Amino acid sequence: MSQRQDLAHQIDAYAKANTNFYETAELILKLAVNAEKVFLHGDTEVRRNILKLVLWNCTLTSGKPHWEYKKPFAELVEGSKTAIWQP
Repeated sequence: MSQRQDLAHQIDAYAKANTNFYETAELILKLAVNAEKVFLHGDTEVRRNILKLVLWNCTLTSGKPHWEYKKPFAELVEGSKTAIWQP
């Protein structure tokens, strides 16, 4: 394979990766925006899947639930606390 073909192949691979990144980011943002509504109106399986996707390290201490958000949801939660993102 020539250097030109190799570079063309690399550019194509980066373009596909970039497209996948944006598609994934779009899905994550859509989930973040609609998660509460989907969770409240979903059945047990839908709720379980949302919790598995968004949370980890879930515990129950003295009857109180505790959890940590998985990436990238942790960053979305932190970002939502800043004045820029608040209505």
